[in-house]
Amino acid sequence: GEAEPADNTHPVLVLLPGIMGSHLDADGDRIWLDPLDLACGRLSRIAMGGRRTVCANGLVGLAYGGLADHLEGSHRVIRHDYDWRQPIRALGVELAGVLREALRKHPDQPVRILAHSMGGLVVRAAFAADKTLWRDLVARPGGRLLMLGTPNHGSHLFVETLLGQSETVRMLARLDMKNGLQSVLDIVAAFPGAVHL
Repeated sequence: GEAEPADNTHPVLVLLPGIMGSHLDADGDRIWLDPLDLACGRLSRIAMGGRRTVCANGLVGLAYGGLADHLEGSHRVIRHDYDWRQPIRALGVELAGVLREALRKHPDQPVRILAHSMGGLVVRAAFAADKTLWRDLVARPGGRLLMLGTPNHGSHLFVETLLGQSETVRMLARLDMKNGLQSVLDIVAAFPGAVHL
């Protein structure tokens, strides 16, 4: 890979994916998005309240890799993965810390945010958690927020998901050789991040 640009030569861009756009590992084993683990019925390993330690581990490259790579030609990109199962408010507090650190670490550059879908709600939660963050971000020339497809009034698509009618959840149920549609729905419906959509 190319060397990272010097801190003072490129604007900073924080890239947030949408729901299901970050890989999730359970005790170090990638579950989302690993087709083999999903086919073996291991979605339950990232169920809420389980005994395993679940953490985000990178953006799903198939969805965001090309965009992130392209943006690195003009920006210092921070790929902000997050555990999309968690409550949006908690994810916002975490993101507020990341944005504050970017502002502190790169004082001579604008900080920009590109947020897709649920990522935009996480950004709004970050601004709610840190009341002066937005003001500080746009105080620098070039500070911006771009939301792509953010469901600011809720997501009808995720209502379909929770009812078992979306293609995503039906695909998961078809892929899962061990559990049926209801098992998949029970796991997904318990994710606070999904319900908050």
